[in-house]
Formats: sequence, structure tokens, C-alpha cells
Amino acid sequence: MLVHALLPARCLACGRVVDEQGSLCEVCWKGLRFIGGDLCRICGRPREDGRPGDLACAECADEPPAYDIARAALVYGTVGRSLILSFKHGGRIAGASTFARWMVDAGRPMLTDGSLLLPVPAHRWRLFARG
Repeated sequence: MLVHALLPARCLACGRVVDEQGSLCEVCWKGLRFIGGDLCRICGRPREDGRPGDLACAECADEPPAYDIARAALVYGTVGRSLILSFKHGGRIAGASTFARWMVDAGRPMLTDGSLLLPVPAHRWRLFARG
């Protein structure tokens, strides 16, 4: 289509031309680090201390957070940070459905019957600043 020729799909992270809207180029895809394996049972950060994954990490054990459980799909590294910031503050919403799938996959194990998932709304001034 003419629209695709004039406005080609771009990588959500770096802006390179890609085949499909809402996707990443090969370089950026390889730069993502999905969270999996042994995780802290509370904050969900990857465990690298050799302790069993059903335990809290040292930080959560020493100073328990105000929440029961949290999960994230990606490590907040270079590519992950770029994706999140461009989505939240840059108005680049083309990746919303992709990010939603990643979040569902990351959160599925912690959701049980009767679980309640609540969004935390941004303050109205922050929403205004984001546009």
C-alpha cells in the first residue's frame, strides 16, 4: 500500500524500518532481556544469589515492600528502558498490544482465582504533561 511506502513501520525502540508495525528490529530484539527463571517471590527481580526461587531476595527480606507481589516482563536495560520511555512519554503507542501480551505472560503465574489486578492511575498533572 502507498501508506506503508510513505510511512514505513519503525522499530519501537530505535526507529529502524521493520516489516510490521508494533515490532522490533533484530538488533533491538536481541537486546531485550525477558525476566524468567528464579525470581524473588515478592518483587519478581531475577535471582542471582543461588537461593531457591520461592524465597524473597535479600532486599525484600530486609525491608519488605508495601505490596504483596509484583512482576515485570523485561529487565529495565537499554532497550527495555527505551521502549518504556517512548511509550509512556513519547506517545509511541504502536507497541501497546505487544507490551500487553508480554505483561500477561509475566503476570499469569501470580494470578489465581479471586486475584484482583488494579492499575495505578497517574496524577492528572502527569497525564497533562505527557499529552
